[in-house]
Amino acid sequence: MKITIALSFLAVLYTVEAYPAESADLEILRIRTRELKWNIETAIRQLELLRTQTEEDTLQKITVKWSEEQDSHREYKTLLLSGIRTEVNAAKAAGKDATSCLAEATQGVENNEQIAYKEANACIGSAEDSIHNNLGFIDNLISTGDSLSLQSDSIFLNCHDSDDYRMRSCIISELTKAESSLKTLESDSITAELTITPVSKNVVTQATNCVKNAYSLTYTEGAAIRMRITQCIETITTPTTTIATTTQKPTTKK
Repeated sequence: MKITIALSFLAVLYTVEAYPAESADLEILRIRTRELKWNIETAIRQLELLRTQTEEDTLQKITVKWSEEQDSHREYKTLLLSGIRTEVNAAKAAGKDATSCLAEATQGVENNEQIAYKEANACIGSAEDSIHNNLGFIDNLISTGDSLSLQSDSIFLNCHDSDDYRMRSCIISELTKAESSLKTLESDSITAELTITPVSKNVVTQATNCVKNAYSLTYTEGAAIRMRITQCIETITTPTTTIATTTQKPTTKK
């Protein structure tokens, strides 16, 4: 009888102590799930930042190249117009009115500059699209992270069970899978950081060449404009001055 009472007491004591132990296990799993969620969100933020900074840095480098090309063109334009005015002034000194030749040449220079600007601006637009599309693989990684984040949110709900043992086993299994997926995502993120450098450099190179080609027109056309204004001035005749002469009638003797 005493043995039966003792065994019953131990059974009750085990039952009372088991519940706190199970609750503690679940709390540990909840903490583990929160840490998983935080790590996933951190990985997503890093990927978003990587994408944003890469796009901004790439476009900034391209803008600097365009600005340098514009500065170079402005210097050339100043020299070109100065040479044209010198030639026109020499023509004026020779008595030729080269005003129309100057107007035509100046307009040609301005037109070429506008064409070059539009083409260069199109180069920048293409570069924006290019870097955006080339970084699409980062968007895929972000989407993977978002899906993993939702998955971590639903672990406890999907694993809910009246049987505590089955519930804990399910949570542990799902957590292990999600943590493994997170490691893969973090590894892919590191690879992405190494990949974007040559991708960005290639876009910058292509855009720079595109802008240079756009402004190369102004240099070839500039030489043609100088040749045309010379020809224009040569076709102008110098006005001749006529000297009026008076004829004196002979006087007759009376």
